[in-house]
Amino acid sequence: RSFRLQLAGAEPIPGLAHIFELRGEVEAGAAAFAAERRNSAAMAAIEEALEAIRTAMREGRDGVAEDKALHIAIAAASGNPAFVRFLDFVANNLEDAIRAARLNSLRVAGRPEAVQREHLRVVEAIRAKDSAGARAAMAAHIRAAAQRLGVAR
Repeated sequence: RSFRLQLAGAEPIPGLAHIFELRGEVEAGAAAFAAERRNSAAMAAIEEALEAIRTAMREGRDGVAEDKALHIAIAAASGNPAFVRFLDFVANNLEDAIRAARLNSLRVAGRPEAVQREHLRVVEAIRAKDSAGARAAMAAHIRAAAQRLGVAR
């Protein structure tokens, strides 16, 4: 049987809350492994993805594709392709929710910069090879994203 994300039905918000909770644990683990295992090429890809988000913000774009690319680059740096496949699957299934969160963030003064600071904390921990710091920063980022969407548990 294949894995499915059940968002449709009578209770989409609780379902989304559960998925963000799962995503937080998976992405925190991927970030921790990325900090331990990343090489210079992987770090360059992460830095490039972070810069692409900055560019999207400057140009007034929603940055959804760039955000996904950063999370995928971090997963790839973990050295475990299952993280990449899982996060790609989740991102594809949550694209509307992620876009809604980004659009909401763009409307709130200072919020895009706050989200970017969350990303920067993750990237800095990975750069420093601080596994615990990367785990904590990514977990905090995903929790904050869930709060921004109103689906935090």
